[in-house]
Amino acid sequence: RAIVSFDGFLLFLLYNTYDLPFAVTLYNGALAGARRIYTMENKEEGEETGKRNIELSEVRGQIVFENVSFQYPTSIKPVLKNISFTVTPGQTIAIIGPTGSGKSSLTQLLLRLYEYEGTIKIDGINIKDISLESLRKSIGRIEQDIYLFPRSIRENIAFGLRNATQLEIENAAKLAQAEEFILNDLPKGYETYVGEGGSQLSGGQKQRIALARTFLTNPHVLILDDSTSSVDSKTEEEIVKAINNVRQGRTMLIITHRLSTIRESDCVMVIKGAEIVAKGPHSELIYTSPDYRRIFGKNADLPPMREIKSGGTS
Repeated sequence: RAIVSFDGFLLFLLYNTYDLPFAVTLYNGALAGARRIYTMENKEEGEETGKRNIELSEVRGQIVFENVSFQYPTSIKPVLKNISFTVTPGQTIAIIGPTGSGKSSLTQLLLRLYEYEGTIKIDGINIKDISLESLRKSIGRIEQDIYLFPRSIRENIAFGLRNATQLEIENAAKLAQAEEFILNDLPKGYETYVGEGGSQLSGGQKQRIALARTFLTNPHVLILDDSTSSVDSKTEEEIVKAINNVRQGRTMLIITHRLSTIRESDCVMVIKGAEIVAKGPHSELIYTSPDYRRIFGKNADLPPMREIKSGGTS
């Protein structure tokens, strides 16, 4: 009987050790969240809202990074190091590079999601001087992982602009190439209830709802973070068409690995090892940048290397 009891005790211990890794993961996640909340609660008001609380109006969309560096508190290596570039109003920039090279972090700094060293400006104004609400209203950001609320399609789109009219919501859906599936595939159209996280919708449908939500706010700067990476080619076509619908006169930063999007961009930035290692149009980099050719060449035949004299790209 003692042996049986001892075996049972061992099984009890063994069973509980299976849950230990999950418990550690949950604990670390909760700890990180608690630290973030603590940091936000203890920030000076001016630091969180904007030192001078400037309200942006008639944003043109010029973006300037000057010697910007960023490192997570728990990291021993910088995520970004001495990043400098200028985006002119209305320009489309493709940002490419290996996984973990800092592409997403760069765009998150523009929204002041993290503290950083150096200077970031929009239309010549340091973003640390801008009201946080005004800054984030001027910038739309769409990520690969979309979150939808357990509400109707209409309410999910209108979340971007609480007092939006039905006509404005429908126009945003049209721009996002979402109206067709909303009216034809969903049982109650715009009033169709969406489960937690949009569980009833495909990845491409969720992306287009997110685009409609963003288009509704009419941001002057639009960030797309690998937003077509997990959809099929037909859905990608529709999303690209939606992006092209609003590209005119809008500054766009696109993190992507899609060759067609890269080719159509005004300028490409290649980030590697926390730094910008190449910058320029596709037509130039494909001949002059080994790092760009290495990324692009996985899917295309490469022309021979050659030197191109250029006036330079900001």
